[in-house]
Amino acid sequence: MGLQLTGRSRQIMRLLLEIDKPITPLSNEELEAQARQDYRWNFTMNLLDGAFFWFSLSFISATTILPLFISKLTTAPVWFALLAVLSQAAWYLPQLFVAGPTERLSRKKPVVINIGFITERLPVWLLPVSAMLTVVNPVLALILFFVAYAWHGFGAGAIAPAWSDMIARMFPVDRRGWFFGLSSFVGTGLGAFGALVSGWMLIAFPYPQNFAYTFLVAAISMTVSWAFLAFAREPVQAVPKAAVQRGDQSWQK
Repeated sequence: MGLQLTGRSRQIMRLLLEIDKPITPLSNEELEAQARQDYRWNFTMNLLDGAFFWFSLSFISATTILPLFISKLTTAPVWFALLAVLSQAAWYLPQLFVAGPTERLSRKKPVVINIGFITERLPVWLLPVSAMLTVVNPVLALILFFVAYAWHGFGAGAIAPAWSDMIARMFPVDRRGWFFGLSSFVGTGLGAFGALVSGWMLIAFPYPQNFAYTFLVAAISMTVSWAFLAFAREPVQAVPKAAVQRGDQSWQK
């Protein structure tokens, strides 16, 4: 039964990662030509993704909103410390272990979209549920909150190398700076606007509905962000021989 489950799990994973899809070998010149051809489309889709993503994060800020939410449930310092640790470690730690396997994938977009929806976007929908649970069972609400937040954080870190590689493929070298500069500007602006809106919501609505609505906006915005990213067009590139030879040791570089 165990082997059967393992085999089935591998089958599902191969399906999600689109490993068995055929690949048309392209030269570096052909890959760059494809990236330039789809530049405007990818620029728009990724810019909208970044805008809604940063807007979403402003409603679940680990430095303002989330500590305030935790303070409604407990005053124990350990929970606030755990939040601070998760907000940093959850993003960086998984990348050490997934960089190697990610490097050996021809397609990075399935990691970001298919796997990322489960690991990064879906758990945010549990946050409004945890807020509504505070009235019924504060302890359960606190546990569910940290499970969802850790799930989201580690999930985001796990797909980060694939996202970085995907962006590198979509944008020619001479146009990446413009994309990152504009997306950061728009994202920061919407993040500031989101901070104002979330602050108003926390005051305008009674507890715990205020946090439930705030987290709900974050979940909706993050899902919209994912939808725009799903429309991006990734040039498919064969796995370099060097990456295959390195195997799982690439994390030691």
